[in-house]
Amino acid sequence: MIGNKPVYEFLGYKLLKVNFHRYNDEKLSKFSFKIINRNYNNEDNVYSFCVSVNLDFKDNEESNFIFLTAFLINDIKWYSSLENNIRDSMFFSIVFPFIRQKINEFCDDSRELVRLPIVNLKNICLDQEVVLSYINND
Repeated sequence: MIGNKPVYEFLGYKLLKVNFHRYNDEKLSKFSFKIINRNYNNEDNVYSFCVSVNLDFKDNEESNFIFLTAFLINDIKWYSSLENNIRDSMFFSIVFPFIRQKINEFCDDSRELVRLPIVNLKNICLDQEVVLSYINND
């Protein structure tokens, strides 16, 4: 913490793009996510990245959501000391509940609810796609 400021501040997130395909009342069979397009703006001290979330409903095309999120870095020394994977999993774990809720809201219609599970993201490598599948999803 620098003075009374935390080492970083969550600036927010924004849904950039949706490509949603769910034609029937099919259940979610799997979903995946990964971080894409990382950027650190030295002038504004803002670290941002895009998150790609894919939903796969049985017998439908894959659906895709792209979110942008940003963090103000108040302590550049702290930020620079973090390994990339630790930094990414920490910042992703902060924004994932918001992304999860937004997807749940977007998919909430007259069909069966789509609820993405709570996921422990500690020490997860987000350079590669993380895929979670449902078992016995008849």
